[in-house]
Amino acid sequence: MKTDGLSSYAENELIRYSNGICSRMKGTSEEVEDFREEMLIHLRTSVMELLHEGMPEEVAVRLALERFGEPSDVEQELARLNKLKRVFSNNMLVASITLLITGTLLTAFVPLWNEILHYRSVKSVFAEVDTHMGNKDHPITAEMEAAVAKQVNRKWDIQAANLAVIDNGEAVSRIDYVYPDSYRDETVKNNGFSYKERWFVYHPSSGTAVKIPGTDKSVSIELSSTLLSDTAFMAGLSLLFGYWLLFAIWGSLNAYHSRNGHPFWVAAFLLFNVFGYLLYRVLTSNRLQRRLRTA
Repeated sequence: MKTDGLSSYAENELIRYSNGICSRMKGTSEEVEDFREEMLIHLRTSVMELLHEGMPEEVAVRLALERFGEPSDVEQELARLNKLKRVFSNNMLVASITLLITGTLLTAFVPLWNEILHYRSVKSVFAEVDTHMGNKDHPITAEMEAAVAKQVNRKWDIQAANLAVIDNGEAVSRIDYVYPDSYRDETVKNNGFSYKERWFVYHPSSGTAVKIPGTDKSVSIELSSTLLSDTAFMAGLSLLFGYWLLFAIWGSLNAYHSRNGHPFWVAAFLLFNVFGYLLYRVLTSNRLQRRLRTA
């Protein structure tokens, strides 16, 4: 009996050799069987080439097996390759999940900070002005100045504060108190805090006025605040896109190694991401495939 031009003796030797190696392999039954078939194809091809060179069959079989390597050496190399594949796959999955978590937090935090959390710091400055309000002749007290300075120092989202006395809707002076003092020239030049923009943050001006009890006067509070820019929001979206793409690649590689790398599944991972991968796992499960074959 011959297989692909080989005698039963040669075929049995190749099968015995491949079975010996595959019996010590770690992996799913599908992975082991796929490797065994690929190894047999490679060994048969090698033997046929040697036969065409005029070698006797026994010599060709022995030489082909020697070229492939000792079983222990092949086993070690397979273990190394399988470990590298698992590590690479796991690292890719961890990286995609990291991008997902970071991107989700960033895109959610930008509107949360700009619309809600930031105003807690602003209101705390307003509260200090109201708490330490002086009399009608000296409304801005030393205690108020110290309290405002403390708030600016403690909160990263408040860059500077400017206090001015307002009488009947008109400023008595442009500036009665500025903290830090390095902002004084800027507020005089711009009649208030100027708008500043950086890569991920911008500094708009915001404020209110607190009534001085028993008078028509009030203390105007202007703050140079820190808000997160659209660039920060787009950075979060970019991280989410990176997750989407990386997860699709990870799913496609897993499908390929399981001999299910059909373009349909690659498209499903790209379009539906984790839901596409869950669908892939359900439809390609061994139990479902056995049910379909027996139906």
